[in-house]
Amino acid sequence: MAVELLAFAGVMVLGQFSPGPDMILLTRISLAEGASAGYWAATGVACGLCLHALLAIAGTAQLFAAGGAISVALRVFSAAYLLYLAWLLFKSTKASGQQRTATSGRAKLTGFRAGFLCNVLNPKAVVFLAAAMMPFMSAKHPSWWPWLLGAIVVMQGWLLWLLWVKMLQKPRIQAVYARSQHFINLLFALVLSALALKLVWSIQSI
Repeated sequence: MAVELLAFAGVMVLGQFSPGPDMILLTRISLAEGASAGYWAATGVACGLCLHALLAIAGTAQLFAAGGAISVALRVFSAAYLLYLAWLLFKSTKASGQQRTATSGRAKLTGFRAGFLCNVLNPKAVVFLAAAMMPFMSAKHPSWWPWLLGAIVVMQGWLLWLLWVKMLQKPRIQAVYARSQHFINLLFALVLSALALKLVWSIQSI
């Protein structure tokens, strides 16, 4: 079982750290608003991942994979939210002289909410988790095994994202961001817009 758990954890690392909305949002918040906001955003992403893990274990992912009105609606809401985030980033490129300030309670809540919604509105997350879990689940495993896999997904992802936020606080990385924040925000906005358009385009194949 230990070998299987290590293999599963490796698959999850590749999936969680592949470029996507969660990583883009988390990177931008960590660079622009500091470690505290980044940690709360990472916690929000992890909470969203809890829901996706539960859905994957329960088999609900098959519903999204099969298509239908629910799948279409989720993709539309996800695309709209990504475009909203892109619009906020685009607006920030027009602001001059932005400086980081101490993270307030409201900013922490905003970071948490942004991370949670970004993850929970990603229809690919639950499908990916269901597909990744499938090879590691069989009749030979005890009944608690799927829940252990789910716990690995959430806890491993949360800890790795916290480490990523911490790494982004290094002075050299912050100095680069301070000099290029308008360009970086514009780049993030374009990437999020592209992901939103990709989601809309995928509706045609449902």
